[in-house]
Amino acid sequence: MRTWIGVVATILMTLPVMAELQSVEVGGELRIRAQGNINFQNSEGDTARVLIPNQAVWGRPIGASGLGSRYRFDNRGEDRHFVESQTRLHVTAKFSDEVLSFIEFEQNGRWGTDFRSNYITGVDGPGNADISLLQSYIEAQNFMGLPLRIRIGRQTMKQGKGWLVGDLISAVNAFSFDAIRATYSQNDLTIDGWMSKLTETNSGDEDVDFYGLYGTYSGFESISASLYWMYIRDAGSLNDTNFSPGLEWLEDVFGYDDYGATELHTVGTRIWGGFDGFDFDWELAYQFGDASRQGFGFKPVAGIYGDDDAKFGSFGTDLELGYTFDMAWSPRVYLGGAWFEGEDNRDIRFLDLLNPVYKSDASVSFNRLFAHTSMKYSFILDGGQVLSNFQAVRLGIVVQPTKKTELGFELEQFWVDEVFDRPALLFPILSSVWTQESDDNLGLQTSIWGHYDITSDLWVSFRWEHLFSGDAISDGNFSDRYGLQFLQGRNDDDADYVESTIGIKF
Repeated sequence: MRTWIGVVATILMTLPVMAELQSVEVGGELRIRAQGNINFQNSEGDTARVLIPNQAVWGRPIGASGLGSRYRFDNRGEDRHFVESQTRLHVTAKFSDEVLSFIEFEQNGRWGTDFRSNYITGVDGPGNADISLLQSYIEAQNFMGLPLRIRIGRQTMKQGKGWLVGDLISAVNAFSFDAIRATYSQNDLTIDGWMSKLTETNSGDEDVDFYGLYGTYSGFESISASLYWMYIRDAGSLNDTNFSPGLEWLEDVFGYDDYGATELHTVGTRIWGGFDGFDFDWELAYQFGDASRQGFGFKPVAGIYGDDDAKFGSFGTDLELGYTFDMAWSPRVYLGGAWFEGEDNRDIRFLDLLNPVYKSDASVSFNRLFAHTSMKYSFILDGGQVLSNFQAVRLGIVVQPTKKTELGFELEQFWVDEVFDRPALLFPILSSVWTQESDDNLGLQTSIWGHYDITSDLWVSFRWEHLFSGDAISDGNFSDRYGLQFLQGRNDDDADYVESTIGIKF
């Protein structure tokens, strides 16, 4: 924390002296979205239902989330239909051509949750439409005479196309970082660096911090390229046990209950461009480091110790190739694919079941960090951009009937990368070691969407997805919540997602 204070103080002392306030600009945005989730989510939302009893996987390192799934994939439950909105209002105060401050507030809510009156009794209430601070920062351009921009404070942040770091969670939900950020930009080179605080504690070195460097060069003909490094450090305290000093000493001797800080490094590259109607976009990342926070949750059912030696070590990639025809409606056809490497070490040997201090291996899949909603692969399977341990191939077409209209259609097939060994029978003890692999076919999805700009500030959009569910849905696999939560339906019925959004800027 002292390092942070020193950095902030140094930057503030070297900021250009602010002149009197020159101008104030006020603006904002309003988005309203109606959506329906048909056949795939539990009626209770994120409430997890358990279809495979814990006794059937006794002793196995399943993970902290257990075998509960927030999906149902059948037509027996209640579907979810609702309307939600986001209102954003910002103020920009300019003190000179180089120094400004920016403050932005937002309010998110679902229709019908903040009404202030009871129609039966007539009793009125205050409502609960909370307003939150989305952004609040000071910005200085040409810092110290260099082509350098400094931002200090709460700010949204999107890197590249938002594949790992973006500024939107959904069409009506944004998020921001408390950060110090420096952006160097000259000619064809841009380098963006930041230090952000995700969690502040009062317990010494137990904070969660997020650092990064993201460089982009666009000086090549028809090609641009980025290189980046991102780093999350979580020093929160983790302990499996709190025994007497003697027993704690024995744990140290035999290497148990020895968790360090979680340190997730992500290094990657993105290359994109186009020529003669062709376009391409390829991004590849590799993650490494200590995964103590994930390993802590992988205690065998009824076991004591998690995996204090868990490691990150997985790849993620996305590639898309497209071609735009020089004809009416400018049709663009594209072929793409994605792979987020998974890990599933949730099986166990019979002899390990008899070991009371058995320490299992964690299952750590690719972590998608703070993905942007534009990189959502499926509103059905990838709600919240949390799907991992999967592979996908997509084929689509986009047309522009008018300059203000865009329509698209896409087919996308999903598979599980590393499947789960589910119990082959329900019998005490034997069901933990007698297993069979779940199917890897998550399903084939069709998507239709459209976007229309009514004016330069007012727009509407719609989207419909239909998933032809595969057998992996009913068998169950760990692909939800970055591969840490079970994804299983009570059946494998098809599912639909529909939405319509209207937005205006002012």
